[in-house]
Amino acid sequence: MNLKKYFGRSYLNNLSTILKDTDITAKEMQRVVFGHSTDNLEAILKRPLSKFRSDILKKLGIFTK
Repeated sequence: MNLKKYFGRSYLNNLSTILKDTDITAKEMQRVVFGHSTDNLEAILKRPLSKFRSDILKKLGIFTK
């Protein structure tokens, strides 16, 4: 559960506050921090364990989609 503790929703919110003057989107931040985002299921299914990782992040409440 350290993943949720250190890189949870509040981490992403703080990161977006820091980067508010840039044009980085929330999906791009997710991709940088966690290695992927939830926007393209087809792409997720092509990478090993990506669906599993995505499901864990959703269960922890980090990804909401």
